[in-house]
Amino acid sequence: MKFTPVFSVFLSLAIISQAHPVNFSKRSFGNESSPQVIAIFKEIRDITQGTDKEAEGADLSNEVIEALFVDAPACAQQDRADEIIDLGHSLGGKKEKRLIEIAKTFRQLERNTPNGQPSELCVKAPKNKEINGLVQLQVSPDHTQDATINEPDPDDPDATINEPDPDDPDDPDATINEP
Repeated sequence: MKFTPVFSVFLSLAIISQAHPVNFSKRSFGNESSPQVIAIFKEIRDITQGTDKEAEGADLSNEVIEALFVDAPACAQQDRADEIIDLGHSLGGKKEKRLIEIAKTFRQLERNTPNGQPSELCVKAPKNKEINGLVQLQVSPDHTQDATINEPDPDDPDATINEPDPDDPDDPDATINEP
């Protein structure tokens, strides 16, 4: 049997399609291209443009988008917010204040998730106190809840108060360690 170039192309496509299974489950996508994320992306680049941190700002602006992907690690969004604050600290002045505000906004954005599921929360404490207690927006089909701002616990800076009660997932208003 003589192999033709057309047959070899079809054979290659068949092999490639079997090498990477495709998951067609329904997902909530598009959060990484929301107007807020695009504004954050542009503003980080604009703030760092013309500084010695321009390359770092360009890289970070791309990484903030990736942190919202469904397969990003649970702490990716918080880690990028910490990096935005670190970048602000290195620039100082008005740029520092603006980057801290950007980091706070970014930390509270909704992440892409499988349809109907909340995004996994980061369980480690943030590096910077400015975002301590901030979590990403959680949206489920039957309940819409804004991001919760947990106040730092004055006795333990690594802990927060007013966290959702993990023992009562049906009551989003239930809290533990109320002040």
